[in-house]
Amino acid sequence: MATNVQPANTVTAEVRYYPAMNSKLFTTLRIQSIYQSMSVPQVNNTISAQVGADF
Repeated sequence: MATNVQPANTVTAEVRYYPAMNSKLFTTLRIQSIYQSMSVPQVNNTISAQVGADF
C-alpha cells in the first residue's frame, strides 16, 4: 500500500550573464519552484544568485 506517496514536480530556470564577450566572470540567477503533495498543495519557491569565474 502506498499511502505516503506524495507526487512532486520541480521546475528550475537558470540564467548566466557574462559582462563581456571574453570575460570569465559571470553572475547566475536561479529560480526553482517545487510543488509537492497533491492532497494538500504546497509550493516552495527559491531564488538564488551566484557570482563566479570560469577557469
